[in-house]
Amino acid sequence: MAGKNKTADDTLFPVANRPTHIMIRKDLIQAGGEPEKLRRRCDFHALRVTMVSHLAINGVPLAIAQKLARHSTPVLTANAYTELGLNELKKAVEAPPVLGAKDDSVADGNDTAPETGTETETY
Repeated sequence: MAGKNKTADDTLFPVANRPTHIMIRKDLIQAGGEPEKLRRRCDFHALRVTMVSHLAINGVPLAIAQKLARHSTPVLTANAYTELGLNELKKAVEAPPVLGAKDDSVADGNDTAPETGTETETY
């Protein structure tokens, strides 16, 4: 399939009926990894977990990660394929975003939010 234009329905890595765990192990060793020292299994599923987790850590929206992983639901992507460690959770708590601030007035501590244009309307 190398050199051919692929569509969204094409298999990216044609590994059906191949012992992918052997192929991945060989690649890991060639890259300098030591499979025996890993505490977890290194297989195709683990690579997918790593990819989706890195997307989440780097702020990629869940809907995009879902599409890249070709999952049927975002629940599968979030619950089965996203692993966040304590460092990621710590970073999220230490630097929360300023919610709703579209300009510096709210972010700088000014208690007045910008007008929305609906202040004079009555209902």
